[in-house]
Amino acid sequence: MANNANSHIPQLPRPRMPLSQRAKIFIPFDPLKGYQEALREKEREAEQRHYELVGPDENLESC
Repeated sequence: MANNANSHIPQLPRPRMPLSQRAKIFIPFDPLKGYQEALREKEREAEQRHYELVGPDENLESC
């Protein structure tokens, strides 16, 4: 049997973090700086090209 150096430390149950708090700890993490802004700009460009080629979408105006 392997000797575990930490086997003498009792494992106490940890309180569960609420999901609302857990989500907040990941919000500041942005591994690709500027990526979201670049995607938004591409989306705006695509919408502008669509508008120029097809015209406004009547279905969206009724929303």
